[in-house]
Amino acid sequence: MKGSAIIGWIGGLCLMLAPPLHALPADVTGLTVALEKHRQDIEFLNICISNLPETTRDGEPNALRDELVSVFGQALQREYHAHLWLVRNDYGHAHAE
Repeated sequence: MKGSAIIGWIGGLCLMLAPPLHALPADVTGLTVALEKHRQDIEFLNICISNLPETTRDGEPNALRDELVSVFGQALQREYHAHLWLVRNDYGHAHAE
């Protein structure tokens, strides 16, 4: 009886001092899937925007393309920051972004 009690105490002490298991919370898994989907959407939009002509038929700058490039740049920045917050384990900011 004495030996099993000592083994129990040693086992309990080992469990308390052992490093924690690194399981991914549900937030990380869902957020990773959402960010991958977002990344695919960004790649698709990149192809669409890059196929727009830079000038109109009249030789003037294409205002639609310029506006889309501006909005696309902001989307890229937000996607970049969301990935950074995911790496930093700040799921609230990553999800909000």
